[in-house]
Amino acid sequence: MHYIYIDTKITGAIQQLIGYFVSDIFDYRDFFVYFKTYKKNTAHFSKLLAAYHIQHKGFKKISEVKMDDGSIVFYPFNAQSNCRIVSNRRLAHIFVTHGESNKVSSVKPIIRIYDYVITAGQAGIDRLVRHGIFTPYDVEHNRIIPMGDTFIGQTGLSSSTPQQHTIFYAPTWEGGIPSENYSSLAHQGLLIDVLVQAAKHYDLPYIIIKPHPNTGHRLKAYKEYVIRLAAALKVQGLIPAIYAPHLDISFFTRIRLKRQGINLIKNLSVYHAVAGFCDVSAIETQLLNEKIPYGLLCKQEHFSYLQSAGILKLYHENLICFDQPAQSNYSAPYLSPELRAYMIDNTFEQIPFYSRIKKLAELIQ
Repeated sequence: MHYIYIDTKITGAIQQLIGYFVSDIFDYRDFFVYFKTYKKNTAHFSKLLAAYHIQHKGFKKISEVKMDDGSIVFYPFNAQSNCRIVSNRRLAHIFVTHGESNKVSSVKPIIRIYDYVITAGQAGIDRLVRHGIFTPYDVEHNRIIPMGDTFIGQTGLSSSTPQQHTIFYAPTWEGGIPSENYSSLAHQGLLIDVLVQAAKHYDLPYIIIKPHPNTGHRLKAYKEYVIRLAAALKVQGLIPAIYAPHLDISFFTRIRLKRQGINLIKNLSVYHAVAGFCDVSAIETQLLNEKIPYGLLCKQEHFSYLQSAGILKLYHENLICFDQPAQSNYSAPYLSPELRAYMIDNTFEQIPFYSRIKKLAELIQ
C-alpha cells in the first residue's frame, strides 16, 4: 500500500487528485488518501473521494495518520503540515509537481525536504537546480525524476474525432498572494483584442474559456472577469462558451449568461482546439504535450526570466506581454518541437500510466 497526503481547503485540489485515479495513474486498490479536515470547506471531501471508490481518511491530528514502514508517500501539493509526515524517515517521500510550470510556486525552498521530486522533463530539472533547490549532485543521485506527461494533466481539447473546432483560452487564477498572480484575466481589453484577432486568423468564431478552478478564491473580481470577457466576445460576434464545472457560479449569474446566449458547458469531448492561449501555468505544458499551437500571456518580467534561463529563443515570438500595452497585442500561436522536447521527457511515452508508478516504486525502493 502506498499513500497520498493532502492538506488543502480547496475543492479543486481534491478534484485534481481524483483525476489522477480516473486516468489510472494511481490505482485505487494500491493507494490510501489521508486528507486534513477543517471546520469549513472540507466536509464534502470524503463524499467526493468515495464516489470514485478511493480509500481515504480525514484527520484532525497528525497522530491519526498511520502509514506502514517502507511505504511511499506522494504529496500532490505543498503544505506546512507535510513536514510532519516527511519527518518519518521510515517512509519514502515524493513530491508530485501537480502540473509543470515556471510559476514561482514550482521552486519554493520547501520542495527540498522531500526525498524525490517528480518533474516532466529537463526543463524541470534545470529550473530546480538554477534556483538552488537541488544541486547537480542531487541530480546525479536521482532526487529529481523526470516522468514525462504522467502528472501534467490534459486540456481535454485534443480529441482525434472532434465535432467542433475551437480556440481555447485558459487563464490561471489570481494566486494565493499578489506576487504569485500570473493571471491575464484583469486585462480585458487586451484579451478581447487577442481572441478576436485569433478568431479572424483561424476563421473560427468558437471560443472556449476554461478558468482555473481556484479563480476568485482570493479576489472575487476574477470570477466576474470570466463572465465579462465572455459577454464582450459575444458582442464582437464570436460564440464563447465557459467550461467551469468546478467554479461556483451563482444561479443569478447563470440566468444572466443564458439571456446573453453564453453556454456553460460541462463536457469538452466534442471539441478540438486548433490553438490555445494561456498564462504562465501548467496549461502551457499540457498544450505542448498535446501539440496544440499556443500563445503565452505573461508579464514583461517573464521575458527576462526566460532570457536568463536561456530558453527565450524557443518561443518563436508567441509571447504576449499583458503589462506592456504599447506592444502589439497579437502573436500567432506556435508549437515549438524544441521546447516540447525540453519540457517533456519522452522516455515514458509508450508506457501506460498504471505501469509508470510501479516502475517509479522499483526505482526508489
